[in-house]
Amino acid sequence: LVAAGLNFQYRRTPSLGLNLFTASLQADAEMGVLSLHGEGVGQFGAGDLDNGFNDVQITAFGAVVQAALNVDPWEFRIEGGFASGDGASNDTHFKTFTFDRDYNVGVMLFEQPMPTLAAAAGTDLNQGRTLEAALSGGAISNALYLRPTVGRKLLEDLSVQAGALLARTAKMPDTIVVDRKKYGMEFDLGATYTPFEHVDVGAEFGVFVPGTFYKNYTDDTYNGFSQTAFGGHISTRIHF
Repeated sequence: LVAAGLNFQYRRTPSLGLNLFTASLQADAEMGVLSLHGEGVGQFGAGDLDNGFNDVQITAFGAVVQAALNVDPWEFRIEGGFASGDGASNDTHFKTFTFDRDYNVGVMLFEQPMPTLAAAAGTDLNQGRTLEAALSGGAISNALYLRPTVGRKLLEDLSVQAGALLARTAKMPDTIVVDRKKYGMEFDLGATYTPFEHVDVGAEFGVFVPGTFYKNYTDDTYNGFSQTAFGGHISTRIHF
C-alpha cells in the first residue's frame, strides 16, 4: 500500500504586504511488517513583519522521514528530521524553519526551554525558574536529528519503549566563531498502558547530555552549561 499527497497554502497579510506560500508533500508506504513515512515542507514569502523588519524574504524547509519494523511483540523505529537554519545574521533573508510545537521527539530537547535555571528570587509567577539564559525552546528549529527507538509489548494493553535522540544544528550564525554545532544526546525510557479503548496512559523519563551548543556558550554572565539534565512526565490521552 502506497499513498501520497500534496498540500498548498497561501496566506496574505494586507496591512504588512506580506505574502507567504507553503507547500508540503507527504508519502506513506506499507510493505508487510515494514512501514515508511516521509513529509517535506517548504515556505516562501516576502513582505514586512510586525516586529519592525521590512522587505524581508522567507525561504525555509523542514522534513521528516520515519521507518518502522513491527515483528510482534517487538517494534523497531528510526526517525530522522531536518529544520533549516540561517547562517547570515545581518540580512533580511530569513531561512530558519520551526516545527509545530506539538510535534515532540523527546522529553527535554526541543520540548522544554533549555537551560532553565533557578530564579534569583522565587515568586508565584516564575515558580522559582528563569528562562533568561534559554538557548533553545519548545520546538524543533535549526536542527538535524536522528531518533532510533525500540519497543516491546509486555501485555495486550501494556508496552515499553526505549530510545535515543541525537541532534545538531543545521546552520550556525556567521557571528559565532566557536564550535557550537552539537545540541547533544537524550536517552529516554517510557511505558504506555491502554486500560480502555481510545484511552492511553503514558510515563516517560529522560536523561539529557548537553553538547557543544550549550557547553561552549559564553556571555558576560554565563560560561557554558554542561550539567546532565533529568526529566520525566506522565500523560493521559483520549483519542477517537
